[in-house]
Amino acid sequence: MIKSAKELQEEILQAAKPVVAEHIEFLERWLTEHILTADLRLGSYLSQVM
Repeated sequence: MIKSAKELQEEILQAAKPVVAEHIEFLERWLTEHILTADLRLGSYLSQVM
């Protein structure tokens, strides 16, 4: 997913086009997925070590 986000960033910057709904939807899905996976794992780890 991170690679996809970086690719999207490059596409937007190189194309000099405005951000469209498709980009917003992708970023919303990416952020939600990140919160539900990486952030929850980090929270679980921190609660165990603290």
